[in-house]
Parts: sequence; structure tokens; C-alpha cells
Amino acid sequence: MMKTFNSLKAFFVVFAFCSFSAIAQTADELFKQAEDIISNKAYIISISIPEGGDREIFYEMLRLYEQAFVLYQKADEKGHGKTKEEELKAKSRLLFFKRTEGKCFHSPIMESYRKEIMDSMYSDIKAELLYDEGFDYEGGFCTMKNLGAAIMRYEESCYFGGKEHLSCVMADDLKGKKARVYRKKCELGDSSACMIYSSIYQKYDK
Repeated sequence: MMKTFNSLKAFFVVFAFCSFSAIAQTADELFKQAEDIISNKAYIISISIPEGGDREIFYEMLRLYEQAFVLYQKADEKGHGKTKEEELKAKSRLLFFKRTEGKCFHSPIMESYRKEIMDSMYSDIKAELLYDEGFDYEGGFCTMKNLGAAIMRYEESCYFGGKEHLSCVMADDLKGKKARVYRKKCELGDSSACMIYSSIYQKYDK
């Protein structure tokens, strides 16, 4: 009986010490732990995913990101000033990764990440996210190729990123391509194409 009591006592001492250690960590320490998980552990897993994709490895990487997000949130609670911004940047990178060719993974949690970014005050992160989505629509990597949707995403990205952002150039370039398509259709006698060309795309036909 005494042996059991001593074992339980030892367990609670260790548990209390570990809990105290976690509580005692500073905001900077928690922040650095999160950065280490993303920059090292998750990165090593990400480069091991083959071109054709591997769902199990992807979800292993996602679990590491989620561990990092918890640490970011704890650091934020302790008053670290950059945690929310870095957390959202990491979520944006994760969303971009899952849209790259051969790595088209879908998870409900990804949509929540996107909403969190778009609801945030960080215009530069929104701009990058929308640019990546436009690039995906333009190339048809993880979505059906759709130049109209690509233009829309690039324009939204341009709005958040400012006129110097690459997305502004990409939007105009795609509008030029669509302008040439509608002009050719118009030249072949398509009256509706002529209307669309003259009212929307003619100014981009350079």
C-alpha cells in the first residue's frame, strides 16, 4: 500500500513539475518552439512528400503545424507581439503547399484557415493567399483551370497588396489573353463576343 502511495506521489510531483515548466515558459520561448517546428520538423516532412503526393505524410505535417499553432496562441496569450501575424503566415504557406502540383490535399480545417486569414487585418497575407489562389486557377493545379476566376483572385490580391504587387501585372496579362480570345471570336462573327470585347476587354488588348 505504501509502495503504491509513493508511486502516486512521485507521479504527481513529476506532473506538477512538467505543468509548472510549461506555464513558466516565456512568450519568446514558446514562439521559438513554434518557429522550430515549422522551419525544421514540418519542413523536413514537406520535402519528403513525393511529386504524386502522399496523404499520410501530408497529415503528419499538418499535425506538426497544428502543434506550432497552439504554441503561437500560448505565446500570444503571454503578450508576444508577432505571434498572430506569424501564425497566419504559416497557415497561408500551408494552404499554398496543398495547392501545388501533385499535392492537392483537401481538409475542412484548411477552409477555416482561409477564413481566419481573410477575416484578419493583415492585408499583405491576404494578398499572398489570393495571389496563390489565382495562380492555382490559372494553372489548373488543384482546381479546374478557370482564367476568369484567376483574374478575379489576382484583382483581389492587387487590391490588398497595392499596385506594385505582382498580382496586378498577372491580372492585366490574363485580361490581355482573354481580350485576344474575344477579338478573334468577334472577327469570326460572334456578336456576343464583340459586345464583351468592346465593353470589357478591348482596353487590355495591347
